[in-house]
Amino acid sequence: MPLKRKAFVVAAGKEHEGAFIDRQESMLAQRRPVPKIEELLRLPGVRKSPKGIIINQSIMGPVLFDRVYSIADALKPQRSHNRANLERLSLIRQLRSLGFRVATPRYVLHPNNILRRAEIPNRETARKFSKYSRVFSAKAPYFETPSGSLLAPASFWARDLWKKMDGKRVYQFSARDKPNAFGEGGESVDISDKAIIANVELKNNPTTAKFQAKGVKFYFVNSGEEFDRSLSSALKRAVYSTNSHPDLFLGIIGKVMLVNNDFFRQNRDTLKQAIRENGLKPVFTPEDEVHLHPANFLVLSQNRILVDRAARKTIALLRDQGVEVIPTKVSLDACRLSGGSVRCLVNEL
Repeated sequence: MPLKRKAFVVAAGKEHEGAFIDRQESMLAQRRPVPKIEELLRLPGVRKSPKGIIINQSIMGPVLFDRVYSIADALKPQRSHNRANLERLSLIRQLRSLGFRVATPRYVLHPNNILRRAEIPNRETARKFSKYSRVFSAKAPYFETPSGSLLAPASFWARDLWKKMDGKRVYQFSARDKPNAFGEGGESVDISDKAIIANVELKNNPTTAKFQAKGVKFYFVNSGEEFDRSLSSALKRAVYSTNSHPDLFLGIIGKVMLVNNDFFRQNRDTLKQAIRENGLKPVFTPEDEVHLHPANFLVLSQNRILVDRAARKTIALLRDQGVEVIPTKVSLDACRLSGGSVRCLVNEL
C-alpha cells in the first residue's frame, strides 16, 4: 500500500553536536578515575541486582552525575557523532526511497549564544542533508544538569519534540509554557486512537486528563531498566539505568506487541490487561538483542515497520507474526550510544 505518513528526522551536524563534542573533550582532559564497584554502590540510587548494577535515575543526585555520567560521556569520542550523522543521513535517504517527504531541522541552541560553537553552520553537512530533505531553522531547548553541564536532548531525538494526538501536536516545549512531559513521544506508546500505554509519570498530567475525558484509555506502566553500554564498558560490569520511556521496551504494530521480558515482568498486571482488552498478541524480544532496542521500531503503515537491521532474530520473529519488516540500510550503532533507536530519531509532521 502507498505510504501516506510523513517523517520528521532529527537534525545532524555540528550545528547542535559541536557543544556536546566540546563537553566531552573537556571531560577527557579532566577525566577522573573510574570508581570501584564498591564506591559506586554507595552512591544514591545505585543497587545490585541479579543481572547487574541498576542506577535509578529518578533519585539520581548531583554526585551521581559528576562521578558516573561524566565517565560515560567521556567514553563517546567525536567520531561517534560523525558516525551518528552518517546513520541519520542513511535513514533519511531510506525514508525518501520509501515514499516519505522528510524535513530536517538545523538547530540553533540558545539563549545568549552560550553554545556559540554549536551555532556555527556546518555547510558540508547541511549540503548533504538538504539533498534528501528540507532543511529548516529551529530552536532546541536545553537544560542544565546538577553538575552544570548543558544538555539539549530534543536536538538528538525528534520524537521528543511533540506527540501527535487527534491529528494535532502536543508540544513538550513551547515559548510560553513549562515543559509538558505528555509531549515527549517516548513517554507513551499508542495501541490505537483510543488506547495508550504510558509511563506512570503521566498519570496526573493535565493533558492526560484531557484525553481521558474524550474516552482515551491509558495503561500506566513503571519505568524500565535500559542497558547502558558506555558505563558497562567503563566498569566491566553489566550496568542498567532506569528509563521512563516505554518505547525503548515495547512496540506495537497492528495487534502484535513486541516487549522485553524484564519490562513485561515488572508491569505484568497492567500489560496483561492491555493485551486482553485490546486483543493484542505479545511476543518477546530475544534476550541477546534487548540492547539493540528493536522494540523502538518505527511504524510506517498499518502492518509495516522499520527496524534496526542489527536485530536479526527480532526481525525474523516479527516476520513470523505476519508483520512486514523493513530493516534499516545501516545499523544505528552510534545513535544507540545515546540510548535510542529508529523511533527516537523520527517524528510525524
